[in-house]
Amino acid sequence: MSLSQIWDYLLPGSAEQDEGFREEIRKLSHRGLYVIAGVQLGVALMEAAVRLTVLSERWSTLSWVWETVLLAILGGITLAVAEQEWSYRHSRLIGVLGGALCAAILIWGTLLQEASAPGAEHTIPGKLAIVMLVGLAALPMLPMQALAMGLSFGISYLLLVAVAWQLKMAPSLYLEPTHLVFISMLALLSAALTALVYAQRHKTYLAHREAVKASEDLCQVQSRVLLAENAAALGRLAAALSHEFNSPIGSLLSGLDTLTGLAAKLRSADAEERQRLLELQTDLCRSISGSAKRLKQIVGRIQRFTNLEGAEIQPADLNQLLNDTAALLQPKIRDNIELELRLEPLPPVLCRPEQMSAVFSSLLSNAIRAVSGAGRIEVSTVRAQDQVRVQIRDNGRGMTPEELAAVFYPGFKVQAGRVATGNWSLFSSRQIIHEHGGEIRIESVEGRGTSVNVLLPFQSARVEVLSA
Repeated sequence: MSLSQIWDYLLPGSAEQDEGFREEIRKLSHRGLYVIAGVQLGVALMEAAVRLTVLSERWSTLSWVWETVLLAILGGITLAVAEQEWSYRHSRLIGVLGGALCAAILIWGTLLQEASAPGAEHTIPGKLAIVMLVGLAALPMLPMQALAMGLSFGISYLLLVAVAWQLKMAPSLYLEPTHLVFISMLALLSAALTALVYAQRHKTYLAHREAVKASEDLCQVQSRVLLAENAAALGRLAAALSHEFNSPIGSLLSGLDTLTGLAAKLRSADAEERQRLLELQTDLCRSISGSAKRLKQIVGRIQRFTNLEGAEIQPADLNQLLNDTAALLQPKIRDNIELELRLEPLPPVLCRPEQMSAVFSSLLSNAIRAVSGAGRIEVSTVRAQDQVRVQIRDNGRGMTPEELAAVFYPGFKVQAGRVATGNWSLFSSRQIIHEHGGEIRIESVEGRGTSVNVLLPFQSARVEVLSA
């Protein structure tokens, strides 16, 4: 590791120029204040309970009372400060200062106990190590902050021992050099450990951000692929749908021409002829109304099928979506293919209807392409406990085990000298179904056909994902 890398580890302040990472550090630091306050209060209460019950000591033994009371006060102050709004931006600094004060209280309390319990002074390194470990675990400190807190322990030890020696609190009390060495090593090791943890935390944040960005990019790609496939499907359907439009339009034009002729004849017709012409006019109006309704139905189906960009979450009848999809794809179905719909009554499903229509269109188009020659496609729905099941089954060519194992993996392949995408429609369909809280299962036998089962809950368990 080069010197510049070591320097970056010890002074990684530039990482917090990223607003997202800085906000994450602030959240962790503020939560850490509550942890530190809880530890301080907990240690004070635990020490009091142990000394009064297990060790049978009394409150009159002031050598430990001061330590317990001061720790409890410090914990209360830390908790009160954490409740203040301004502490959110300075939580880390407050935590470091709290750790330094906690260490000073423990050192002074231990020195007070030295008079009545010689040798208590040797517990100081262990207490300071615990304070440092709590600080490292609770706060995402910078390495220099951890070093400063560790060095403050050594300064407190020097000053408080000097004060206790001047006050002649205990004849055996003296400055222990090994304690200073331990505290110095503790500060350095804590700084090094903090540097590694901080760097790892930053790397984890960057990896998470990249994962979120990749997920968003993938969703955008899936949406574009789905839109492109839908547009391509509509292009292939355009010629076939022209017949669907021409038939009612022809009826409308013919009916209007006939009505114009009838209007002219009605002016000069006798009573008997007028009655016949009026009946004919009524039939023509009924035919014109039926043609207009048919046109409206076709346009409505196309709108529901294509409006992916404006998709909204709402309860939908899957049977209606399947009927619309089958009607739009009917011109693509060859005369020697029989399509049967066996749709049982279903409860509404919370979904994006346009996306589910695109999924059903993709699955049904795959079934149509899989059937060569005379064949049969069966679409069925059934309610299964708290789910609905949509099954699309064909007796087409089926798939080999190798093809079935990779059926959801998108990729590219060469067809007729051109590069084409493969399995993207199934990949996108599976993603949409998963986002709706459902699952898709495919069973296939080569030469015998394929069965696709789509399972969806009545109310999506992932509404927050759909709403994003």
